[in-house]
Amino acid sequence: EATFGYAAIELIGQPVDVLLPAAIRSAHGQRRTDYMKSPVARQMGQGGVLYAQTKQGTQIPVDVRLSPIQTSTGDWVVGAVRNISKQLATVNALRASVAEHTAIFESASIGIVQLKHRIIVRANARCHEMLGYAQGELIGQSTQVWYPQEQDYGRIGDEAYPAIWGGETSTGERLFRRKDGRTIWVRTSHRAIDASEPALGSVVMLQDVTAEREAAAAITLANQEQSAILDTATCGVALIRDRIFVRCNRRLHDMFGWDEGQMIGQPTAIWYPDQASNDRAKALYDTIWQGEHASLELELMRRDGGRFWARLTGNAVDVHTPSKGTVWIVDDITDEREMTVALQDAKEAAEAAT
Repeated sequence: EATFGYAAIELIGQPVDVLLPAAIRSAHGQRRTDYMKSPVARQMGQGGVLYAQTKQGTQIPVDVRLSPIQTSTGDWVVGAVRNISKQLATVNALRASVAEHTAIFESASIGIVQLKHRIIVRANARCHEMLGYAQGELIGQSTQVWYPQEQDYGRIGDEAYPAIWGGETSTGERLFRRKDGRTIWVRTSHRAIDASEPALGSVVMLQDVTAEREAAAAITLANQEQSAILDTATCGVALIRDRIFVRCNRRLHDMFGWDEGQMIGQPTAIWYPDQASNDRAKALYDTIWQGEHASLELELMRRDGGRFWARLTGNAVDVHTPSKGTVWIVDDITDEREMTVALQDAKEAAEAAT
């Protein structure tokens, strides 16, 4: 009654075909006749899903088991019918979940590998591509094929697995060997599926960071070269953001009487002997943010309070992005000014004598 919606008495005397969808009733009669010629206990619908029809006409998936019995009144077949709608929904949901995870696994932009006892049991397309193998070629291989040297395999295992089986994630950047022998840098993230069940294995995420490391190395080299240039320059050079020193070369520190690095993070106000001088320098920014270079000769102040004349020349790093700051060249022109004054005095003295 609960399965088909019939009262028990309603089905008495009815052919079993009444419980089948109309589309298969005619064919079912012949199958039933064939079965009765040699009845054996079995489950119907093996390899597929059977559907029955309720009194209301709704089709439902069912599990049917047939058991022939012999009695004094003749041969009978007992059929056990079970509604498997919930079970089928669970199976379908599980299949959908597996399909979804498989799609994610195979379309991931990083390599994903499942290991058991350091043997590759599953690896996605990106992993194979990254290491130069045909799809599926890594399956069954030891992770030893990843490493340029045999000792690397042992060392990394000794480093990583105690943490992994302790429930931690082991991370690092390591040199891997591709199938063609070329080496690449790979960032790894390795974790046990269940730290309490080592037999389940572990999962490793692999990301090729060769280009990233090469770019970082190039930036480091460029910075080193730039530092060498700045530190050998005969003029002071400063990178300033919001009128705060971000970077200053050695010559600038010497010029102002500060130990190297001590000016970093300080306001530019430490240069100026008074507010009027500070305001004059500040006014140069109006010119700079219009895309022009600005220059000013001004008396500045050393750390010990001594003063000297300097020529300030400033340019924007990027006129459209003030947050990137400005670069300033500072030349000590004290001797130049003294010479100019001396020449002017000599000229005036010569003119007075004539």
